[in-house]
Amino acid sequence: MDVRYLRAGFEDLGYTVLQNEHRVVHVKGAPVTVLGIDDGLTRMDDVEATFRGAPTSGTRLVLAHTPPTVEKLPSHAGLVQFSGHTHGGQFIVRGLTEALFRRAGQPYIRGHYRVNGNHLYVNQGLGFGFGGPYLRRGSTPEVAFFTLRNTEAAHVGAP
Repeated sequence: MDVRYLRAGFEDLGYTVLQNEHRVVHVKGAPVTVLGIDDGLTRMDDVEATFRGAPTSGTRLVLAHTPPTVEKLPSHAGLVQFSGHTHGGQFIVRGLTEALFRRAGQPYIRGHYRVNGNHLYVNQGLGFGFGGPYLRRGSTPEVAFFTLRNTEAAHVGAP
């Protein structure tokens, strides 16, 4: 896979591709730091470079393809990482699939995890790729939506 070609294609479409980089965007006037970490499977991830010069507080969202990248993040930093890669296990055989993933260094298969005081969400994805549809068993396709809320606004009126 030609990563430079893919990056150029996405950028030609107007997307920003973050490879060990961050950007601060504004959502309803509030700053949100988006930190994009390159692929850990290919060992192209550089967490230190990604965080260099980034705000150390406020809303910070980490995008990393491989879930174990969460273990390299600063501990208890109030971060949330969104990942994919596993397709929720794709073909689940109870007990076996999880054991194989753990043995391969991939203990985060799907859903929400708390790791070193940060949050990780692993999306199951839609289950198809460049090679055509993938077989799924026990792992339903997923599109997840998250709502970001201001913590101060969330507590207004709370007892």
